[in-house]
Amino acid sequence: MATLAGFTAFLRNVACISTVDLSDCSPAIVSAYDYANEIVSLQIQQASSTMYDLALYNLATDYLINWAPDQKGQTYFAEIRQEYKITAFTAGVIQATADEGTSESMLVPDFFKQLTLADLQNLKTPFGRAYLAIAQRAGSLWGLS
Repeated sequence: MATLAGFTAFLRNVACISTVDLSDCSPAIVSAYDYANEIVSLQIQQASSTMYDLALYNLATDYLINWAPDQKGQTYFAEIRQEYKITAFTAGVIQATADEGTSESMLVPDFFKQLTLADLQNLKTPFGRAYLAIAQRAGSLWGLS
């Protein structure tokens, strides 16, 4: 069963965010956990409590990366936001690219056409993508199919 303590352990052991960069008593941890808890569908929990926990922890970590303030004297979140281009607007996914010498085109799955702005933001971090993958497997309730 998903818990705040379980999420904190996920942050330390899976996301590898140290207490130097985010203290255990940071209100950002509680806020991200609570917000993700409101978003992740309980239908996932009915199918698998393990997958629900992973969905919740991944989405909450995605929120932390997007929103958490850096601790005084630290730049972890500023740097990771820059690395993942968190503040760059993304209106969709690239369907094709070309220049004088090369040209590439990839099939864009239909579910990409249904993504919300929040979903597009989730695509920027590996944790947001993991959440979307779990949510997509659970069905089309979120517009993902």
